[in-house]
Amino acid sequence: MKVKLSMFVLALSLLFLSACSSENFEGKWVLKNGDSGCPKSITFETDNIVTFHSAKNMVITGTLEEIESNKYLFDSKGRGTLTFELTINDNILNMRDGSDSCNFQKQQ
Repeated sequence: MKVKLSMFVLALSLLFLSACSSENFEGKWVLKNGDSGCPKSITFETDNIVTFHSAKNMVITGTLEEIESNKYLFDSKGRGTLTFELTINDNILNMRDGSDSCNFQKQQ
């Protein structure tokens, strides 16, 4: 019984830590505000798959790899790569590429 309770507490702790992690991007995020080049939404799926939806209904899908703390490489498999920073603060996802910045809110 003690072992089961310990495993349950450990599982809850890990779930809490992963939910609070800045790397928990999974889901659909819609543009709240940002520069004119920002996509209208981003969807983070399992297996590091990311889809960008532009305002002109263009869809670009690729993989996302963390290369440094909060710095990611997006590879669109044949369309090129892009490096940018991703952070989450107060349920707002900020994507920064140099001086350009986009803010997204998670869609419920």
